[in-house]
Amino acid sequence: MRILTDPKAYSPRADRPLILGLGNFDGLHVGHQKLLEHVVTQARMEKGAAAVMTFQSHPHHVLHPKEVPELLMSAEHRQLYLEELGIDLCFWLPFTTEFSKIRAVAFVEELLVRRLQVREVCMGYNAHFGYGREGDCALVRYMAERFKFKFEEVAPVKAAGDFVSSSRIRKLVREGKLDETAECLGRPFSVLARIGKGRGVGTKLGYPTANLELASDILPPVGIYSVMVRTLDYAYEALSGETDRSLKIRSKGPWLQGVMSYGYRPTFEKEGLSSDHPVPEIHILDFKGDLYGKTLECAFYTRLRPEMKFDNAETLKTQIRKDVELTRRYFGGLPKKSFTNVA
Repeated sequence: MRILTDPKAYSPRADRPLILGLGNFDGLHVGHQKLLEHVVTQARMEKGAAAVMTFQSHPHHVLHPKEVPELLMSAEHRQLYLEELGIDLCFWLPFTTEFSKIRAVAFVEELLVRRLQVREVCMGYNAHFGYGREGDCALVRYMAERFKFKFEEVAPVKAAGDFVSSSRIRKLVREGKLDETAECLGRPFSVLARIGKGRGVGTKLGYPTANLELASDILPPVGIYSVMVRTLDYAYEALSGETDRSLKIRSKGPWLQGVMSYGYRPTFEKEGLSSDHPVPEIHILDFKGDLYGKTLECAFYTRLRPEMKFDNAETLKTQIRKDVELTRRYFGGLPKKSFTNVA
């Protein structure tokens, strides 16, 4: 997937028309997937480029800095999923004070029509853009008729009994409602992380753990979880200057079962190994190897129990053994197709 941070670096091609989806795409939930499926399908039919235009950070960082929402996905995680969903080109724009002052009509006419020469624009039913959020589907539909490009409005999608939105999913994740979250996302909630050095506590207990260095804003509540993990090997390559690069996923490891401890390590308070903030650690079942420095995607399936303080390490070890067995039983009862993500 090609990533452009400056639309001026894009050169329109008559033989490869641009089919463009507009949105923030935080979480890439089932509503986003419906929009992107349309973009990719149309691009393949017209032998064009499946593209999205989104922002590097949430607009609230500029417009309402005290009301910035916790994002469901880190920047790299979002880009990886866009690539997996078949997007060829991502306009990854910085949201600045100057950009926020662009009127919606100018955004469509000057950027989408004259600069990018879009063949089709696709938006969610409640999307807004431009100064004062004045741009909406009605405006783009009118501009599409005026400038002779196609427009597709994506209807709202329901899941788990209500309409799907990123804000609703954030609330579900915070509350630990993983089943409803998975319905809204079309997959289990997952985070991207790099593996860092730990203190070897898990190894001493006979259950070595990988310490996760997360880029995510939001996680489920503190507790012990059954998870699935996979390694991701990907690379960015500069194409032409600082504003133009490509993302390529070189390999994806198989999904592996694991137990995540997300908490403060209260059992080891006396040894000075507890933490004043929640720490995510994963024991991967039946795994032998070194993951240090690698990138891991961790998908949350179910919460086994709350975090507890045990009298000693041996009692904790006995509980971990039970957590591992419960995880094996849990995944043993799921259909194999459950162990998948978008791709």
